[in-house]
Amino acid sequence: SRTKVDDYFAKRNELLEELSELENTEKFIKETTKTIDELNKEKEEHSEIIQLINQTCQSCFQQIHRNAPICPMCKSKSRSKNPKKPKRKEI
Repeated sequence: SRTKVDDYFAKRNELLEELSELENTEKFIKETTKTIDELNKEKEEHSEIIQLINQTCQSCFQQIHRNAPICPMCKSKSRSKNPKKPKRKEI
């Protein structure tokens, strides 16, 4: 009878530890989800600014900087809507 009581308390303590671990994991997941949501919201707020800075590569459709002469992903030359005019060499 004494061993059954000891076994009961041992199992109870083991389950309480697991419950505590589960609660900590749930808390961590909630905090992480909240942080991810905040970061996504901030990212969306900046997306307009990013769209002004970036353009889409016409070959691989990746977002690249609007002044990039060569796409870093596919190495193709960008065809800018506003190409730079060559500098005139003064003679």
